Amino acid sequence: MYTISVYLNNPGQTTNLLLDLGATFSWLNCKSTTYNRTVSHRFGSVVTAASVGTLALHATDGRSAGNLISLSEFVFSCSSNPSLLKGIHNARKFPGLAGLGRSNSSLAAQLSSAAHRPVIFALCLSGSPSAPGVAFFNFRGPYHFLPEIDLAKSLIYTPLLSSPSKRHIISNPLHRTDEYFIGVKSILVNGESIGINPKILTVNHNGVGGTIISTVAPYTILEKSIYKKLTKAFVRESVALNLTVSKPVKPFSVCYLVDDIMETQVGPTVPHIDLVLDGPDVKWSILGSNSMVRIVKDDFDGWCLGFVTKGKFKSMAAIVIGGHQIHDNLLQFDVGNNRLGFTNTVLAKNTMCANFNFTTHGMK
Repeated sequence: MYTISVYLNNPGQTTNLLLDLGATFSWLNCKSTTYNRTVSHRFGSVVTAASVGTLALHATDGRSAGNLISLSEFVFSCSSNPSLLKGIHNARKFPGLAGLGRSNSSLAAQLSSAAHRPVIFALCLSGSPSAPGVAFFNFRGPYHFLPEIDLAKSLIYTPLLSSPSKRHIISNPLHRTDEYFIGVKSILVNGESIGINPKILTVNHNGVGGTIISTVAPYTILEKSIYKKLTKAFVRESVALNLTVSKPVKPFSVCYLVDDIMETQVGPTVPHIDLVLDGPDVKWSILGSNSMVRIVKDDFDGWCLGFVTKGKFKSMAAIVIGGHQIHDNLLQFDVGNNRLGFTNTVLAKNTMCANFNFTTHGMK
């Protein structure tokens, strides 16, 4: 689970909210905090009780954190019932949720509206369990990470696709229409296509199919036939690296003993996976740091391929790109221009998402 730290109300109470990239609006438990006032607010097509409070974030020049900037009219759903987080694993431990979905009520949209700017934000989720990553709002860059690397210069762009019709949220609540869709055309393992039925990779008239990006799915979730083809191709290509599949460790099905795999700057040396986007030269490359998960459990110590097929996490998308596959990648959601910028793993650029300088200083 990824969280975002914001300052709520005066004098500024630090609150860690669950970060949900596809959620329509933000939600807080109103039992725990006092807010300015309660209003009736329209979130998309739904009218609900909402509250207005002050939200503050640090300004930035792209190199470090600056003074706090406040948004005095931040609107969020307010409830003492945590059912709004239903279906998200372990969500009850969070005081609320920060929604970044493609709606006028999201955290990103409200910040952009207050600044009279098109919606744009960037996420660089940390792969470290002990150091945070960073989120940028209303800021196109530069995005400087130690040692003085501007990741804005490494962005590759692909279109953000239109969400399916809003009517699907009525016919099937598993389809969240404010998710961010991208166009995956095929998947390669060591440069070879695994042969996916192209119909699965596009959203049909029932709202089924396509590819979304999620911060609440811990691992990339694949439709069953895609999962079978990916794992089969991965195992086949791993033979050339003298890798022998070990016993599986749930929820994964392809695992290797740690002593059999060499580690590098970009993670374990395993077959590389590419998501081919809107052209043969536009690829989201998934190297070992993002494809493999280290598992130490009982008598097993090894690496497992960090992709799963549909289980408890429900979605109508054919591919849900999850948290493990996006950490230590800078993603820029340029909603105003309907495009996603991505860097691939920043470990290959001798930095990481935990390398942003959070030392606070006054902005010039």
